[in-house]
Amino acid sequence: MFSPNNKTETTLLVLSESGLLRDYRDFVHASWDVMSLITDNDRFANKCQVVNFHPAAKHSLYADIESAADYTIRSPYPIFHLLKEESIMAALRANFIKDPEGIPDRNAKRLHKLGLEECKRRYAELL
Repeated sequence: MFSPNNKTETTLLVLSESGLLRDYRDFVHASWDVMSLITDNDRFANKCQVVNFHPAAKHSLYADIESAADYTIRSPYPIFHLLKEESIMAALRANFIKDPEGIPDRNAKRLHKLGLEECKRRYAELL
């Protein structure tokens, strides 16, 4: 399990139970609770980042149109990905990650180039 003081760099909390947080809005609300638990706990505050993935994830909760970019945050099951912030910051300081702010845009461009139908096809192969 993730601990800010051990050598574990990343932890995936995969919610594979049928129906558990399958509704994307419920999942988003639960992710806020997870972040509150982390930031309100002295042991984990400023030591952990959480990245969310979900089968129905969308970059905009208000957009009716599906985008290929939505597949950058999709997974077969709802997942909370916990990352050790200290390691992320070390990678940034060492310039290991080039242009980290541009990563989401680069990923979205790659998937737009691939096309929505191809993203859907590849995603369906995971299920």
